[in-house]
Amino acid sequence: MSFPDGPAGPSPAPINGQTPHPGRPGVRPAKRGRPGYDLDSLLAVAVEVFNERGYDGTSMEDLSRRLGIAKSAIYHHVAGKEEL
Repeated sequence: MSFPDGPAGPSPAPINGQTPHPGRPGVRPAKRGRPGYDLDSLLAVAVEVFNERGYDGTSMEDLSRRLGIAKSAIYHHVAGKEEL
């Protein structure tokens, strides 16, 4: 019995434009970051919280709690509250 594409079948096709991991066929590289939070969505939430609590009354901790992400994830997008 022969397997023209190998014993596991054909090679996996890229999913969402991602190429499978070169060292591990069929395994996609891990995505980085939390889905759904880019700079635009982070800014939208920051505006909401600033409007509710005021700029001076809002901490980065407040923003991280509202977003459901760590403060360090916010700092991935901006240098600090002033930049928001």
